[in-house]
Amino acid sequence: MNEDARIALNRGAYQWIDVDPFGSPIAFLDAAIQGIGRRGVLEVTATDTAALTGSSPSSQRRRYGANGIVDAYAHDDAIRTLLGVVATTAAKHDRYIEPILALFDGHHVRLTVLVIRGKEKASLIQNSMGWRTRLKGGGYTFVNHPSPDELETSSGPLWIGPIWNREITSRIDEGRALELCYPN
Repeated sequence: MNEDARIALNRGAYQWIDVDPFGSPIAFLDAAIQGIGRRGVLEVTATDTAALTGSSPSSQRRRYGANGIVDAYAHDDAIRTLLGVVATTAAKHDRYIEPILALFDGHHVRLTVLVIRGKEKASLIQNSMGWRTRLKGGGYTFVNHPSPDELETSSGPLWIGPIWNREITSRIDEGRALELCYPN
């Protein structure tokens, strides 16, 4: 196909879609989620890490509707911010996500999620959304919404649920990857 990806994504019920644009994937999320069949895998890459980590606050607010803090948790916040946007976008289309694997690697964020149709579970999206609030003595806690006093030391809204599937990721190691991918 040689056409706009958003148009191509609306032509079928795909089982696996990989969205890997230069910069932000926001322009493609609605079409990608709508392009997944009843159940499928969606992979999303974002290279606009300054926006996702909060280093560029205006871009973060404009693209992702979030407020971040640049600190030791900024990379995890970037992952969770993107997961939150994917999850809320899926919910708008009566779908929910189950993260398989999410990571921050150098200059990009990469997500792999299972997207499943289901109005009831899509309606529960707010149970997995919240804010990361930094504690005065160090560390953090996840909250549904920070109090006015906590707002300056909080990042969000973002995904506060698990960011990987333990059962799947426990099978991933270097030896198994070489076994599957190395030429024999």
